[in-house]
Amino acid sequence: MADSAGEFGDRSLAITDDLMLKYAGTHAWAMRLADGLIASGIRPGDHVGLIVANHLEFVPLKFAIAAAGAIAVPFDYVYRQDGLAYVFAQSGCSVLITMTSFGDLDYPAMLDAIALGWANGSSEKLPSLPRGQPGCFLQGLRAPLVGAR
Repeated sequence: MADSAGEFGDRSLAITDDLMLKYAGTHAWAMRLADGLIASGIRPGDHVGLIVANHLEFVPLKFAIAAAGAIAVPFDYVYRQDGLAYVFAQSGCSVLITMTSFGDLDYPAMLDAIALGWANGSSEKLPSLPRGQPGCFLQGLRAPLVGAR
């Protein structure tokens, strides 16, 4: 990403109806997010779950996770509770970055029903989340980071 940001810095990388990300801006954002992930305890090889719809935030998040040396595990953002429970339990994620909602889907409520205490890393049903570690928010992102070490 750094090489592309240097070479194509002012070119568009991702465009939506309302917003546009350029290479240089995306790289800078991703590096800030990576710093936050690392400061929150993310280590190389950790699995980081993502429940993020097709929003621009997905792009710098994916690069940030890679820059931190972690492995991004994108979840289908239209999963209902049973599907989400199954894939999250199988994923080995030590961190989950999630939107609060999408359409009629309320992710915190679904996660509460799946494993009460997930936001504090205290759920026996999600053993890969670190024990006793509170969730936190990545500044400037509409999605919370939970289960950080």
